[in-house]
Amino acid sequence: MFTGKPIHIIYCLPILLVSVFFGCSQKKTHIDEEALQELTDSLPEAPEDQVKALTEVEDPDSVDPAVLGRAEGTYIYISKPKMRLYVVNRKDSVLFSCGIACGAKKGNKEEHGDYRTPEGRFRVVGIYESTDWIHKTRDGRKVKGCYGPYFLSLATGKFAGIGIHGTNAPRSIGRRASEGCIRVNTNHIIYLKKNYAYCGMRVIISGETERLPEFIGLGAEDRLTPAQIARLIADSIARVAEADSLRRLDSLAAVKVAEEKVATADSLAATRIAADSLSATREEE
Repeated sequence: MFTGKPIHIIYCLPILLVSVFFGCSQKKTHIDEEALQELTDSLPEAPEDQVKALTEVEDPDSVDPAVLGRAEGTYIYISKPKMRLYVVNRKDSVLFSCGIACGAKKGNKEEHGDYRTPEGRFRVVGIYESTDWIHKTRDGRKVKGCYGPYFLSLATGKFAGIGIHGTNAPRSIGRRASEGCIRVNTNHIIYLKKNYAYCGMRVIISGETERLPEFIGLGAEDRLTPAQIARLIADSIARVAEADSLRRLDSLAAVKVAEEKVATADSLAATRIAADSLSATREEE
């Protein structure tokens, strides 16, 4: 006899699934009180999303697995020795690469405000439009644009306010210049956000002396564009033509010198012949 119990199970299943889903999506977060106090004291006018991104600390292992479906396996690798960011797929092929700036001081981050970039395995936990974010510089000025158009917030499990973002100081790229974040040029953060970045994306930041993994396609960032190749070929052709021209001029100059020498020799010979002829005439007289 049908008891109806399976019906109760079916009715309960959605509730169970929702419970599991929200259980997976629970984030282990806390507020970095020191960072919050510093930010609110120095920048009380900071946008709400900036306060959230720069003060909330999240465990990198607490990201909801459901958000990892977009391109799981594609991750960001940041090399401190090379001062470069690499987007790498699951086959270890480099999809994109660009220069970076990182913490002004070398080594792994140990405490808030030590100007070091943390090392290890993290996750992107927020992608923010940061054009209007305000940054208080070391000399006390409040400046917009220091974070560029986008800020990829990283869950480090310990430190708040660490992320990958644009910059209004492109000359800093390739240098140890930040307070701990990873800077890239504006066009690169736009391209990264548009084509690769997603919440849950893995980010690996290397140690100071860590060797670069043997990714496939390394060196692509140093390859020349077709326009650069064409320009180099044109320059090379021009240099060859100039060298040929100089050689021709040298040859002409050499011919002219030789002709002058021949003319001088002929003149001397003619003078000598004339002198001999005059001497012979005098002897006959």
